[in-house]
Amino acid sequence: MFIHRNRPFIFTTAIVGAVLMYIGWQISGPFIWVVIFASGLMIGSGMPILFSYPMLLKEIGPKYAGSAGGIISTLQLIGAVVIPTYLITPLAGDNYHLMFGLGAACMVALGIINLFLPEVGPKKERN
Repeated sequence: MFIHRNRPFIFTTAIVGAVLMYIGWQISGPFIWVVIFASGLMIGSGMPILFSYPMLLKEIGPKYAGSAGGIISTLQLIGAVVIPTYLITPLAGDNYHLMFGLGAACMVALGIINLFLPEVGPKKERN
């Protein structure tokens, strides 16, 4: 179903990862290891696909993929520092439930924004 379809895969992994991230903070006991592992797997599985998007886009292609990848990496690093440090932490304060909830909301936002990206890859022509 999701083979060669990037958008549904990234959307699903982002939503499931967000839910597991939030649940991972709520539970305790040995089951937490399974939830945290699955959360990391879900969150990390969509990133390589997102990083390959510039090269797969016809407008960018391999010719400009290096520049586009550099811009994406820069924006990713800025987002990884600015959003948690200057947005989530001041809003949540000492409330870790809210902190993990806001982190999960960022993952949901990633999944939703991903739906607006064009579909790329071998199955694109068949849609």
